[in-house]
Amino acid sequence: MTIPLTAEGDLGHATGKISGGLVVSKAQASFTDGKARNAQQAAEHLKALAATAMAGNKVAGVAELGKPFTVTASFGGQSFSIAFSDQADITQPILADGHLKGLSAKLDFGDATVEGIVDAHPVIDVTPKKPVASPPAGMKPGAVSGLTFGPGAGVPSGKEQNVFTVSGKAIADVDSLPAVVLSGGGIVGLNSLEQKRNFLIVMHSWFKSDEATLAHFAEVKSCNIPGGGALHKDAQVRLEAVAAKLGDKMPKSPGVGMQFRTAFNPTMTMSGASMHTLGYAIDYDANQMPRVGRKTMAQLVKSATGRPSNLQLGSYESRRALIKTMGEMSQLPDDDKKKQEFFASKAATELIDKVGTETARLGTTSTMFQQSLGDQRDAFFALRDEMADAKDLAARKAVMAKLPPVIKPWLDSIARAEAELDGRAKAALTPEELAKPLPTDGTLNARQAALQQRQTKIDKALADLKAQGKLELPADSAELPKGLAKDLASWSKDLGTFPGTVGDQLVKLSETAATRRAALGALVGAANEREQLTKLRKDLEDPTFVFGNPRRDKKSGKVETPVVADTPSAAQMVEKGFFNPTSAPTSKSLSFGAQFMQELMKQGFDVGGAWAGESTDSMHMELVVGRPG
Repeated sequence: MTIPLTAEGDLGHATGKISGGLVVSKAQASFTDGKARNAQQAAEHLKALAATAMAGNKVAGVAELGKPFTVTASFGGQSFSIAFSDQADITQPILADGHLKGLSAKLDFGDATVEGIVDAHPVIDVTPKKPVASPPAGMKPGAVSGLTFGPGAGVPSGKEQNVFTVSGKAIADVDSLPAVVLSGGGIVGLNSLEQKRNFLIVMHSWFKSDEATLAHFAEVKSCNIPGGGALHKDAQVRLEAVAAKLGDKMPKSPGVGMQFRTAFNPTMTMSGASMHTLGYAIDYDANQMPRVGRKTMAQLVKSATGRPSNLQLGSYESRRALIKTMGEMSQLPDDDKKKQEFFASKAATELIDKVGTETARLGTTSTMFQQSLGDQRDAFFALRDEMADAKDLAARKAVMAKLPPVIKPWLDSIARAEAELDGRAKAALTPEELAKPLPTDGTLNARQAALQQRQTKIDKALADLKAQGKLELPADSAELPKGLAKDLASWSKDLGTFPGTVGDQLVKLSETAATRRAALGALVGAANEREQLTKLRKDLEDPTFVFGNPRRDKKSGKVETPVVADTPSAAQMVEKGFFNPTSAPTSKSLSFGAQFMQELMKQGFDVGGAWAGESTDSMHMELVVGRPG
């Protein structure tokens, strides 16, 4: 449960306020009245008690410029304090956030006590009563020097402590950032003291300091390209180089670049999924190139067409490493010999060529999926229209009851995929294993590795016997090398017994090991595929998955499937496709094709269309950059 914290008071030369919450997990509650309560009733009762206990708390302390000061408060019998160092800058508002993990505490609320593990998420806001023009000489932005919760709790050490502080100066410097940053790219702007403070706190996870954060976002600029869009300078100059190269073939779609898509809060971190936030990514033509959004939707495409729903451009790690090098090489002069040799290399040319062939293949796959219902396509959209007119749950259920025969081509493709998976499993597993859930990929890989080691030993024994001219000896001959008879018996026990000379038996054992290893390799990914096929059958009973949220236009009377850029319905995928490239983008089509992605890749951008499953995000292009840690 979460208990709100609020307290404010006089700090001598400053005023302060504490807000946030106590998150109590693994808690045990004791009630003095002895009444039994279910979990929901207990939580509501405790929150009511906590609200009363927390009300009217006052912070106390003394804050003087250039001297240490401590903010303290008492919550439900528990004390909380943050000590600021003597370098604290209180000429501007100070906001500090603390987070303690794994602390045991006992909270007494009179009618009930709660014992459990507490995470404290306090926010301390200290504002000077009389701000001065400049801080005393030698003063630096504020830093928390101590943080405690509970009597005698002390300060946790190492990874248990995660304390961020932001000075008023750093917050003030946020206002000097480009307008596009302050507006969050037009989505969620840095419009309040709290948002600016949280923005700086969150960015610590990537940039490690306020100075580095501010320096990075000061370099976010509008791109001089058709449609515009703002990116960090490192990505901006490279995207502009692509536009210069393509000329009229550059997409006309408005580029969706740097954006803050959600309000910052102190628990967030920047990761590899934050490239738009950091100004390293741009989206193009989201409606024609949506993000698949569901593993089961990717599975439906694969089952219905026999083809994957993403660009097959090799493993993520190796592709990204090669693309990063491409981007670095692209910055060299065109006549640089090292650059010329690199882009003429087999690795670079194969990847660029594969973008072309895979773009054509995935475009065809998208078209195939649009046609995957065959002569039932019209009936499918007729049911969509009925769904738009369904007024209540009973009507929606009645529409869904008519669906199975209409989507029979999809259900048949799922059944074929399940049968093919069963065949792979029978080729790789024993009857006893088939009665159990499919092995994990880790188990399958370990078994393959063990078989590879065994095959290597068998092949070595075979080579040694051949060199000694002993392949024609019987398996029980006394002339065999020492220990081979014992090894032969062990290998035969695991792989099977075969007739003939020792050479004949070793050849068969090696072949059997290779066959089993291949069968196990073919089963890698099968457990996940089985899970997705099972979930897909269930999803095809969900009207939102199948039809989205169709609406009948009041003027035209026509029903349309709402087009979304992320997680489209099956109806949208059938009607519009999910990957619609073009080699001649216009102001009407707004789309892009292989050449655009190839030129981006040469400049160091990875393409989201190569990501797998629900993550396939064909609209998305991001500069490959080094990441913290």
